[in-house]
This record gives sequence, C-alpha cells and structure tokens, in this order.
Amino acid sequence: MAMRLEQAREGSDHMFGAGDSCGKYLARKVRRCDSRWKGRVPRSSGLDFYSHKNKGFTLVELMVVIAIIAVLAAIIIPVYSRARETARQTTCMGNLHAIAIALKNYLLDEGGYPPDYNPFTGEGGVTQLYLSGYLNSTKVLRCPNDNTKLQEYINANDIDVNAPAEAVWDPADTGPDYFAERYSSYNQYFGGVDEAYPLYNSYGYRGHQGCGGSVAPDDFNDTPFGTGPSEDELIAMAGANEWMRRVYCDQDHPYYDATDALVVFDRDPYKPDGVTPDLYARPLWDADRNSYTAYFPGLVNSNAPDYTIITHCPWHRIWFGRGLKEKDLAVRLSGDTDTLLVRTYDWVVQKTE
Repeated sequence: MAMRLEQAREGSDHMFGAGDSCGKYLARKVRRCDSRWKGRVPRSSGLDFYSHKNKGFTLVELMVVIAIIAVLAAIIIPVYSRARETARQTTCMGNLHAIAIALKNYLLDEGGYPPDYNPFTGEGGVTQLYLSGYLNSTKVLRCPNDNTKLQEYINANDIDVNAPAEAVWDPADTGPDYFAERYSSYNQYFGGVDEAYPLYNSYGYRGHQGCGGSVAPDDFNDTPFGTGPSEDELIAMAGANEWMRRVYCDQDHPYYDATDALVVFDRDPYKPDGVTPDLYARPLWDADRNSYTAYFPGLVNSNAPDYTIITHCPWHRIWFGRGLKEKDLAVRLSGDTDTLLVRTYDWVVQKTE
C-alpha cells in the first residue's frame, strides 16, 4: 500500500507538472491519504501486508488453561452436586409428609394402619396407601435417589417367580408399571444382595447406641439399626410377636428396668438418683400379657403415640458421611420430618431428639 502511494505521488507530478492545478489537487489527495495511513501501514513490499502467520499455543499457555479449567470444575461440580442433592432431599421429605397425611386418612377410614409390607405380593406398608387410593401418584412411593430395578428387588427378597404366590413379580409377565405400583423406597432397606429389612414401622425398630445383646441376641442381632426383622428372622422366632418381645425386653437398653417390670420404658424409669422411680415413664411392652402397650411405637398399634416413626429413607446417607455420620430422613405420625443419626439414634424408643 505504501509503495502504491509513492508511485501515485510521482505519477501525478510527471503527468501534470508541479504547477498544474490538477496535479496539485491530486498531490494533495495523495499526501492526505499518505498521512492517514502513516504509522499503520507496514513498510513492506508486495502482498506481505495481507499475509498472516498462525501462531499456536505454547505448552505453558496450554497448561495454564487446563489448570484454570480444572480449578473451575473442582469448584462448580461439588456445588452443583450439593444443590441437586438438596433438591432431591426436599422432594423426598415432601414424599414422606404426603405419606403421613395419607396414613392418617387411612386410619380414620379403616380403624388401623396398613399391615406390614409383604414383599411377595407387593401389598401392605407404604404401597398399600397407593393401592387403596390414598396416594394419587407412584412418584410419592420412590425416593429420587433410589434406582432399584425389579431384578435387584427379586434377588434381595429371595423371590421365586415360579411359585404361585410370588409369580406376580415374574419379569416376563409384569412390566415396569406394575413394579412402580408395588415397590416403594420406604418399605424396605436392602442390607445386602440377598437380604431385605423392613423400613415401614409395623413392629418397632432394632438398634440403639451401645446395643450389645438382648434376651436372645443370636436370633436377631444381625438386624441393622433402624429396621425391623427380616423374613428369615421372623421364621426363626416364630413370628413378629416374639421379635417385639425380645426388642422391648432388651437388657442392654439404657431404659430397661431390671428391678420390677423387666421391660424397656419410653424414658428413664428412674430419676437421676437411680433409685426413685419416675412415675411418668411408660413401659412399651407388657411382660405379663406378652404384648405391646398403648405406648408402643409401632404401627401394629393403632394407638401409637404421635412421635412414632412411620418410615425413614436410607438413600441419602452417603451425602451426610459414613460411619457415625450417616443420617436418614424420617417421618413421624405427627407429620414432622427429622434427620436422624442412624447409628446413635435410639430407634427402640423413637423419641424426638
């Protein structure tokens, strides 16, 4: 461009002369154009002005970019995960609250609570609230974190799909809609590949801090904290009544009265002096009648107190921590929802913390 301007200047003087008016006019135009491009037009020849060299990233620049991306990802991903988990916990707590309302309506109509969940027919427990029309959507039955599949359910409950009573779960005959209507995250806890324990609180829960034994510990001490007996344990103890007796006559429980009643109470049966009885303490089991009392915190008791836990959700534990930090979302007959430490909460008495 600069060369062309020089040629135009020289050509104008040659053609029109220095004194010619057209030459002066053209010379002024050329000088004006030259001054406009001065400092911006590279003094090079040919077409070098239009040529470019593609300069790539250096290794250092590339590493800096990667480091920045890694730092941003390390900040954003955990924040996003926590926000998503918080939303899922909110949804789960909404499900639990809806279950509490439906259960109250069921009690008013039926005079009692749904029976314990039957894993072989898919009836009872929380599922019964949907099957009986007290819940309008199967979405309420499942925690957003629960991805249990039909085959996993069959394996955990040791279901024989060839048996007439258990054939309702045959994958060849039942589709995903049937499973969605009969399965609930709040009915069972899968403690292993081939074992399932009740979460729906028909017969009370096993477990408290420091729990080390009972009247017959070998028969049911494998039950995880905050769950009821497995099918194998019920068979070994000839029914739920025997299981409840052993749980609520647990000699290692801090509210066990070893002097008279020989049962677990809903609070310390003695005042701080350890001698004077606390008249407000109520036994949860009647040792003479071998049956639960009106204070028994299980849904087999239609008069269960409001603090009785209906069920709880184990599908969020990993977000709270491991070991003693594990927590479950729980809902009570009162409709209140709590976050309970799984391994240190007193599941036997179930009082609010």
